[in-house]
Amino acid sequence: MTATYVPDMSMIEQMEKTVGTLQGEISERISKVEKLVDKLIEGSALMGDDDFWAAIKDLAKEVKYAKDNTKLACDRFLHEYIFGRKNDPYAAMRFIRTYENKVSAIYKPLFDTIDGFGDDGYGDILDSFPLFGRERYEKALKGEIEGSSKDQYQGENYMRMSLEDVFKKKFAIACWYEVRDSEED
Repeated sequence: MTATYVPDMSMIEQMEKTVGTLQGEISERISKVEKLVDKLIEGSALMGDDDFWAAIKDLAKEVKYAKDNTKLACDRFLHEYIFGRKNDPYAAMRFIRTYENKVSAIYKPLFDTIDGFGDDGYGDILDSFPLFGRERYEKALKGEIEGSSKDQYQGENYMRMSLEDVFKKKFAIACWYEVRDSEED
């Protein structure tokens, strides 16, 4: 005759309560880390123009490779900065800050030039405009942009938001590896 295991319901209820508490604590800590990373990005120096536009070419290649899957493109791009050949999360922060700065700088010149978009569509154009490259960006700053075709500027890629979201995750992983490796030494 085999014994049948009957779980103690009070133990299961206690475990569920503990898991719920841990999930709340983890969520709270993630929120604090995200706020800290936001401050790190805001406080970062800007990336030099030549370095920024070289990085934009890399990011544009990733966007093309990922077939406009922005999160995947940002993941692959930022992986190179944090874990790959660059191995410099601070360069990634400078890039994100510079990207945001470039988008902000183009707001007024494009507003006067491009028509036929609502607020949301205009935001989508701003968000992806640096991906068109340095020459087109600099022309746009001077108000010398060609055309206002919606076909030319379509897509909701949420590039800035994706860069920040992916960076936060990658940075957290990099920090975890750093702590783990230092504990092993």
